[in-house]
Amino acid sequence: MPPLKYKVLYKGNFSEDGAARASDLWNYTTVKRILKNPVYLGHTLLGKSKKVSVKSKKKLNVPKDQWAVTENTHEAIVAQEVFDLAQFNLGKGTFDFRQYDHVRRSIFSGIAFCAQCGHALCSCGTVYKGEREKYWYLSCNRHRLDITDPCVGVRIKYSDILEVVRQDLNSLISLSPEEKEAVAREAMRRAGDDNLIKVKQLQLQKAKARLSTIDKVITKLYTDNAEGKIDDSRLERMLSELQRESAGLEKTIDSLSVVDSVNETQESYRAFFELANKYTHIRELDRDTLVTFVRRIEVGPKVLPDGTQKATHRNQPFRQSVRIFYKFIGELEGPPIREFPAVTDL
Repeated sequence: MPPLKYKVLYKGNFSEDGAARASDLWNYTTVKRILKNPVYLGHTLLGKSKKVSVKSKKKLNVPKDQWAVTENTHEAIVAQEVFDLAQFNLGKGTFDFRQYDHVRRSIFSGIAFCAQCGHALCSCGTVYKGEREKYWYLSCNRHRLDITDPCVGVRIKYSDILEVVRQDLNSLISLSPEEKEAVAREAMRRAGDDNLIKVKQLQLQKAKARLSTIDKVITKLYTDNAEGKIDDSRLERMLSELQRESAGLEKTIDSLSVVDSVNETQESYRAFFELANKYTHIRELDRDTLVTFVRRIEVGPKVLPDGTQKATHRNQPFRQSVRIFYKFIGELEGPPIREFPAVTDL
């Protein structure tokens, strides 16, 4: 059975939604990872990723030449010559279409995702009477009957998502300095009440200072106890009181973390608009501009005027959710639902 199915059945600790994603079918990505994994040669690989910071849970991939590799740590289950042959054959059956001008090249690869299932949207379409751009779409590739728990299906015209993102970016770039300041200030207000920031900063400083003092006092108490200046019973009593106070201070510091959130928000918006100031107006959205500003786009299914998901005729307006998550500042305030006019093909 596939690894995910095995973990769900025998490892546990999965939510209902997580367990529902387990399939009896192998995923080609999993197979490719296995074919490339030198652990099956009997080697141990460490340091493939690292945390952004001590407090953050985010991880960054580490270049392969910086991994810590220890050879022959366990019994190999694949011979070296078989592994080498697999590496040689990997990719031999693929065809590089990028060298041809007539092939569509989507700039949204790795950025546009299905809001329903979270999988990437793939470029697809057809050619009709010489028209290519008119029938170019981004579509969820999990809308298939040959997979377990298929997605309900998400599709958007390539020209539509291109124009939505271009207009959104231009609206941000064209803001006046006063308007940019107002947007940043509103974001800070959402992160924490401006009137309470100074008070909370002072409370935070006092709590951290007291916690540091308690650590020093505890160290001194242990030293005095070792030197016979205070007995064990008094040490235990004093430590109990200090630890109780320390636990309360830690809760206070956690509750005041909104201050850090406000400061981070301010810095993030400043970085974003400093980047935006380098642009005046985006006439045509390209890949470089997209990855400069946008981290992720989530597209939902079409919703027709009567609330159904199926068109009654081809020339019909519809609504569709397009959520844009920008670098530094995330998703801006406002409904993600976009209104699309009647088109010749839905």
